[in-house]
Amino acid sequence: MAYGRKGRRRKELMSALIAPDVPANHTAVEEALQRPENYEDGWEPPAIVMELLKSQQNNGILSQLNIRQVKHLEPPIPKKAIWGDGIAKSRRRNIRKDWYTDMIDHLLPPLPDPDLGILKGLVSGEIPWNPPEWRTPVNLSERQKKIRRLTRSYLRTLLKDGPVKGPTFKPYTKGRPHVITRRFMQRIWRRTLCLIPHMEWDETAKKHIFTWDSAKPTLRLGIPGGPEIFEDVDEQGKVTTTPTGLLPGGIRDKGRKPYRETPFELGLEPKHELNEQRSNRPHDLATFGVKQKRSSSKSYEKGSRMPSDKSPRKRDR
Repeated sequence: MAYGRKGRRRKELMSALIAPDVPANHTAVEEALQRPENYEDGWEPPAIVMELLKSQQNNGILSQLNIRQVKHLEPPIPKKAIWGDGIAKSRRRNIRKDWYTDMIDHLLPPLPDPDLGILKGLVSGEIPWNPPEWRTPVNLSERQKKIRRLTRSYLRTLLKDGPVKGPTFKPYTKGRPHVITRRFMQRIWRRTLCLIPHMEWDETAKKHIFTWDSAKPTLRLGIPGGPEIFEDVDEQGKVTTTPTGLLPGGIRDKGRKPYRETPFELGLEPKHELNEQRSNRPHDLATFGVKQKRSSSKSYEKGSRMPSDKSPRKRDR
């Protein structure tokens, strides 16, 4: 409502947009008198209204934001009535009036430059904004405290809200409650900015052109010295030097895992031997001369058994 997307402010902006121009000379007055009356045969809506309607229909972001679009670009006047005759003149006039009224109620007019500049400043962060603060309650007298206790009595609650229920979803019927922060407000401001068209005049085509902002902001690096992260990366995305685990400015990144070079990166070549035992791993570190850590658990060879004093059992023939 504050930016003219609904309510009284939107109607005021639409009235100013479709207001007819004052005739500049006698010829313009004669042309205005020769035009058909509103909603009669031969009447056409203002050109700026149709240009705004077509631009709004071609904007796919509005449908994603649950903005209702006008179904017809022209008055839906049927060719014949149910009896096979033509449509009466009064009926055609009423159809045009209803269509035009519905179209005006769903158009999003442009916003004046001062208000648009304030909204863009809030989105970009150039204009400071602080969340509303809760006011401290004034000290109440004993009489006011007694009245407040009576208004909060169980009887009044029972008569107003009915019997006490368990946990319900009533507080969430109109959306999840939010904490009012600047980040939350920036999303709302950006959504509002997507609903505001920018109007320009095209001298070549002799008509108004309306453009709309995108819903998603332009991606950018939000940390200082961001381009320094990609200094050691070539055009193919491969690292040209050994990473040091340091962030720009010499700060060590504790969240990174320690870098471990593979035998191929160390320049070690495998020792090819004939009839060598294959390993389940893709490469055996022993062939590269890399020692492994011994595990604390005892390893037993496959097929070995613990010694036993019992004699082997004879099979029955």
